[in-house]
Amino acid sequence: MMTESGRPAASGTTMPADDTRETARVLEIAAVQIETTLRESDMAIEEMIGAITAMVAGIKGMTQQLDQDEHRGVTCPAGPYLREACQQAEQNMQKAVVAFQFYDRLTQRISHVRENLESLVKVIRSPSPEHPKLWEQLQQRARSVYSLEQERQMYNALISGLSAADVIETDTGGGQDIKSDIELF
Repeated sequence: MMTESGRPAASGTTMPADDTRETARVLEIAAVQIETTLRESDMAIEEMIGAITAMVAGIKGMTQQLDQDEHRGVTCPAGPYLREACQQAEQNMQKAVVAFQFYDRLTQRISHVRENLESLVKVIRSPSPEHPKLWEQLQQRARSVYSLEQERQMYNALISGLSAADVIETDTGGGQDIKSDIELF
């Protein structure tokens, strides 16, 4: 029996060598793309964190100046407006902190995917007799890197036989408010 590409069909669970190499190459490319994307996004986030830190310092300075002027008996006609604007800016900064923490969770998950892709490439490129041991190591490593409860639940559901579509549909954390999972610092 021949495949669409004209190569003989694989017997059992063995893939033709060309398919194995190409599968490994595609997985490796995906892992590199993920790593590159994570690095680029980390640089952008660091810039935003620097900008927000500078804004917080500016707001704190304005509030302290208003307090000092008030203590000395100097009244600023715009003082009440400035205080309100500072309080609003502080609330917006808290929202930004929550968004950054969500980003941190996202990058952790993406990093775990990248690590698992790299491990999968190692399994695919290894000689067949080593596969059972390498698959077990891959599963153990996958279990160990999932630091988020939601990831562990998804992993266990998939390993127990649920389809990816079923796991996504019944995602235990999907309906929760993001803010409830994130602690402010």
